[in-house]
Amino acid sequence: MKLKNYVVFHDGEYKKLSKVFSEKSFRSLPLWSGRISTGLLGLPNCIAGNRGTKNYQEILLASGDDGLRKLVDLGFISCPVCKPEETENFWQDVKENVGGKYGLFSLANFVDKNVLGFDVRRLNFEEILSVVDAVPGRFYLPRDLSNQEVKQFAERIESSGFAVPSLGYYDKTAEGNFFRYSV
Repeated sequence: MKLKNYVVFHDGEYKKLSKVFSEKSFRSLPLWSGRISTGLLGLPNCIAGNRGTKNYQEILLASGDDGLRKLVDLGFISCPVCKPEETENFWQDVKENVGGKYGLFSLANFVDKNVLGFDVRRLNFEEILSVVDAVPGRFYLPRDLSNQEVKQFAERIESSGFAVPSLGYYDKTAEGNFFRYSV
């Protein structure tokens, strides 16, 4: 793993991890992980988020309360496995951002996947890909999308100047637990 390649939102701007790591203020702040392929916001030590190799193009890190709010503004939602919303002051730190972005005004609604379901398409890829400068190997989209919806998402990624990776959804019966859409 090349740590120097990871991007961290820290002190109001994007920085490479090697630069941020040397800053004393960084080490005292909580660190958040935005998983670009799934659109989930979690803790860096999440069991589900750490399955398999995680390369720099798969993760956008953020530090402190400002970083947490930035990940919410970029469209990341709470991970159902590591449950970052259970950390101290989580809701107090993001409730205005969640209200403004999604029109949701309770933590219960923000973390309820029936209210705000899994959908990586909500991410602000135009901003994320411009700072990470790469795409993950796959994107997890909702199940049962039409060919047109999948095509529109692929075109959105291509318009950002990147090749389209595998597009699909989690399916425990599919090879590698990933059902691929045809594009």
